[in-house]
Amino acid sequence: MTQHKDSQKEQNQLREQLGYLKLQFIQEHFDELARQAALSQWSHVEFLTRLIEGENAQRQDRARERRIKLARFPVIKTLEQFDYVKCHVMWSATRDQSELGPVACQRST
Repeated sequence: MTQHKDSQKEQNQLREQLGYLKLQFIQEHFDELARQAALSQWSHVEFLTRLIEGENAQRQDRARERRIKLARFPVIKTLEQFDYVKCHVMWSATRDQSELGPVACQRST
């Protein structure tokens, strides 16, 4: 029972420190990945690598979102939302007709 309390205390302390260091992914996924590491018998380095990879990916996503927000685009569209039918490709008038020229798109409302 005392060992369980100590373990719980250590986990709470770890969560506080991760929060202070702003390691949100690690704070949210530590328990889940620790269980998976135990079941899959990951090495300490592999466990740490998975935590850091997740933290890094989350930070890159947030940085990308922040840059898009700061750019103040009037409308944010993904490639899936792009209307290729309204967009006509103009071939360049160069000697080599295989070069792709400028793209002329009709503005959608």
